[in-house]
Amino acid sequence: IEYGSNAPGAPDVFISDADLPAIWGEPGPVYVATYAPDRARIEAAVGQARVHLIAASGGKVLLSNRAREPGPGAR
Repeated sequence: IEYGSNAPGAPDVFISDADLPAIWGEPGPVYVATYAPDRARIEAAVGQARVHLIAASGGKVLLSNRAREPGPGAR
C-alpha cells in the first residue's frame, strides 16, 4: 500500500491518529489495515469495543468499525 501511495496522482489513503476518531464514527463501514501491534493504539484512539477484527495474517490485521456479518451458510 505504501509503495503505491507515492505514485503521481495517487489518492491520499493514509490518515493521522487525530483523524481516526471522526472517521471511525461515520455511519458506513471503515477499514484499517495495519500491523498487529498497532491494534492497541487504534483501540486506545476509538475505544476497544468499537474495533472489530476482520482478518489477520502474517503479523498484519484488518480492522473495522463494524462487526463482520456472517456470510451465506453461516451458523
